[in-house]
Amino acid sequence: MSDETDLNISAIYLNAVRNVQKNQNIVDTEKIELLPNPWEASLTYWLEGVLLTVIAVMGIIGNSISMMVLSRPELRRSNFNQLLLVLAGYDITYLISSTLIFGLPNLSETYRATVYVFTLPIFYGIAHISRVGSALLTLSITVERFVAITNPFFFNMKLIKRFLIKFSILFSLIYNVPRFFEFSAVKHVELDLETNLEISHWQIEATELRKNPVYLKVYILWSKLVLVEVLPYILIAVLNTFIVIRTRRSTAQFSMVRNNIGKDESPCRLMRMNSLSKDSNNSTTTVQAKDKRTEKENRMVTILVIVVIFFITCQSFKLLPDIFEVVQCATGNRSPPECWTGIPDFVSIISMVAHVSLTLNSSANFFIYVVWGNKFRESLLSMIRRHKQPTDRQTENRMSASRCLSSGGRRAKFTECHSVTYLPTPSICLTEREKPQIHHARVKTVRIYCEIEDTMV
Repeated sequence: MSDETDLNISAIYLNAVRNVQKNQNIVDTEKIELLPNPWEASLTYWLEGVLLTVIAVMGIIGNSISMMVLSRPELRRSNFNQLLLVLAGYDITYLISSTLIFGLPNLSETYRATVYVFTLPIFYGIAHISRVGSALLTLSITVERFVAITNPFFFNMKLIKRFLIKFSILFSLIYNVPRFFEFSAVKHVELDLETNLEISHWQIEATELRKNPVYLKVYILWSKLVLVEVLPYILIAVLNTFIVIRTRRSTAQFSMVRNNIGKDESPCRLMRMNSLSKDSNNSTTTVQAKDKRTEKENRMVTILVIVVIFFITCQSFKLLPDIFEVVQCATGNRSPPECWTGIPDFVSIISMVAHVSLTLNSSANFFIYVVWGNKFRESLLSMIRRHKQPTDRQTENRMSASRCLSSGGRRAKFTECHSVTYLPTPSICLTEREKPQIHHARVKTVRIYCEIEDTMV
């Protein structure tokens, strides 16, 4: 669930400068030497290029399937699943942005020379929107489970769900509006002295907003570290701890109540025996219903805890480069972009690993749902079966139903046909006189009404 993207200013700036040696249409370097060592260039290619792109493609496919499954009626009714649906949308947005910003530039020189200069200014802001939205959605899912477990009858859960979704979308959009004005693609025209022809090329240049030292320190460094990373992590960890404790306590209490049902050792036991026997069926039904609700809550808490653990683990790789950046640029004697020089090798390696781990975090939720989500897995399998070719038995039943429609002739104005796919009995043809008999049967049916005119249907 995931996805704090590692789009800090040093990573974007360093990525841009690295491409200067490959083509001359990226960022004014302001005379800063940041070209990587050979081993660093190779590591960047395999980590941020090959591995990140492969994981991102698999994640886009997995999250797309998750959205289709979570959109089905039997799952869409749950507030928890609706939040997971929005989170999958943020994951897909981040994976696409990460591929366009980090993956493809390291794999294709053609993309880097022609397309990257135009995609970076746009998808830089889009990636940050998905970053903040993902963090807020993960926190929102935690808040929804916390309220549902601690005070389920005091609050309107549908209103809380709507507020959390709207708040995460609006805040992520408004908060990241300045990101779209940090870089711009500028066309430059130069005169080739050898051919005496004008040669035009595009460059990504930092805007004045991007160069503002107050903006860099307050908005990019401190607010990103505190509002987007540290504060959500702490709230998520604390609330999930309370959720796990409360869930275990409730499960233990319910198990005690269930085990004590029917064990009445009071002196009035004989006098109440008849009443107890009459109410035993109702008590058993009530306990079974509560047991199913408890099992459902436990499954949702299990999924949430696994998603959160995976989220925090992958995001922790991002904290070290960001903390180093704040110490280096916000509290030190140097300001950006000078403070981005002299970065230790281990920080650069952790930054590259963070890109891959964040992409993995955004791609892993689908597999978490499949392994630990029973209802999700059943709905997925049902969706797969529905798209398979019909068996010979199903084809025969459909042909029988078609013949059933035709056999009505002019005897009745309407004819109703039931396929054995939905009924435990063979296909039958019902006239108006026979319809009331089937309405009382509590079975799932598909009814097809055909108007019989002068021609056969």
